[in-house]
Amino acid sequence: MSARADLSRVRVDTLDDVQPLGRHLVLVFREFELEVVAALHRAGYDDLSESDLAMLRFIDPAGSRPVDVARLAGITKQGAGKALRSLEERGYLARRDDAHDSRAWRIGFTRKGEGMIRIAIDEIRRIERRYVRLLGARRLREMKHSLRVLFADHCDRRGKVLP
Repeated sequence: MSARADLSRVRVDTLDDVQPLGRHLVLVFREFELEVVAALHRAGYDDLSESDLAMLRFIDPAGSRPVDVARLAGITKQGAGKALRSLEERGYLARRDDAHDSRAWRIGFTRKGEGMIRIAIDEIRRIERRYVRLLGARRLREMKHSLRVLFADHCDRRGKVLP
């Protein structure tokens, strides 16, 4: 018989050694993402949200098929299509013919979208420099390596590998 979880020790407003790894990852990622969105807003891209970033992070700079964006984002093709159309309407993305499949199209960044991505990358680098100051370069490299190992294990267990 397994021991029952002691729910009195679970807190939603703190991080400590009792909290599961997933909570640590989610909360740190959420703060990371909020910093990126805030930088984009300061740069004039104030119509973007965290949910927009959830789509944009899966678009290849050379262009992506919407079905691939949906798969990588873990959402339905319909959900991805709606989100991609919204980003297209706001001028961040544009549809292009797929050179390899005359029936398909790809989505890619417009000049406005490329400018936004450059701002986001600059902010990500700034955040990571702060992490280096807090943790040290070696610990940050080790943390990234550890997360890659965990991710690879999950992909292997599901029989899926990201490109």
